Amino acid sequence: MKLNILTYSWHTGHQYELFKLPFRFLLYQSPENRLFWNHAVRPLPWNVQFISKLDKRHIDIAILPFDENILTPTIHESPLSSDWGNTFHLLFHWCREHRVPMVGLCHGTVPRKARFKQGAQTNWQEVDELAVTQFRHLLKGTPVVCNSQQAFREWGFEGKAIIHGFDPDEYPIGPRKLGVLMTSANILTNTFNQGGWIFEHCAKEIPLNLLGTDKLFGSKPPCRIISVPDPQAVLPKLIRKRCQRLEKWLWAKRKYMEYRKTVGMFSIYLNTTQFSTMPRSRAEAMLCGLSVVTTPYYDIDQFIKHGVSGFIFREKEDAVDYLRYLINNKELCIKMGLNGRALAEKVFHINRYLAEWQSLLNQL
Repeated sequence: MKLNILTYSWHTGHQYELFKLPFRFLLYQSPENRLFWNHAVRPLPWNVQFISKLDKRHIDIAILPFDENILTPTIHESPLSSDWGNTFHLLFHWCREHRVPMVGLCHGTVPRKARFKQGAQTNWQEVDELAVTQFRHLLKGTPVVCNSQQAFREWGFEGKAIIHGFDPDEYPIGPRKLGVLMTSANILTNTFNQGGWIFEHCAKEIPLNLLGTDKLFGSKPPCRIISVPDPQAVLPKLIRKRCQRLEKWLWAKRKYMEYRKTVGMFSIYLNTTQFSTMPRSRAEAMLCGLSVVTTPYYDIDQFIKHGVSGFIFREKEDAVDYLRYLINNKELCIKMGLNGRALAEKVFHINRYLAEWQSLLNQL
């Protein structure tokens, strides 16, 4: 049976893989939802249709993504707007009213009391238990998928953990001749989650390359800024307007190819995140053959063997030591990257990911 699945734009990279399921996905677009499909990240799959009206007759199941901020989006120094999460609430209550089966898709960790406070905090690991209780009450009776086992245990939702899936064939191993790469574009706006103080320390000690734009830091960036080049227009001008979706798809496919090519130019990937359930960019770097130096959180023991397929650090000084060691030992760096690639192929394989999702949806 080919299902019609209601959802809305959220995390383009994640949805690109999820939409490889053999179903039709209906992306709800309305003034309430300010998130749109980001063609600069991934091409829009052809089994996706945009809708602006909800009709129960054409919807079998809903998959509703959310994070830990949808109940209190403006807490502390949050850069989020007050309407963050409006689309989730609208569709969640619509599905309950019309008895449409649904799955929550949680992209966040349990909320911490210090979230969105800038800089390192003394109570940075303290969980906001009241907020967790509110989420559990709201989602009682609704299965929720989390991106890591640790996140699923911490939330205490009904449902299961399904870690990311990727097609290894989409991530060829690159030349890996350059140095250290980071891809945390929101390192400044969410320094608490992203480990901004670790980034600042490493940038003073090691030449870093950050995938992003010069606008992040103004006139004096602390590291080299790397950008993925934009492809030229693909279709001839005369037919471009008539085939806008095809033009966007071809452009986005080339952009995606350039992204993977750019990542594969580097030999080491640095991940400083504190509260990210499963950074996709880290898994992508592993698939491209980069050696990974990473913080120790959220299922890290499942796909990083310390000293074999990557290095795990807790202190910022250790991160610098591991980076220097890999920079000065190129053969070991290449070997470690290949070990990481082999492990990532097994742990993050797209076939396992899609099979787990299909099994869950078949139970609804």
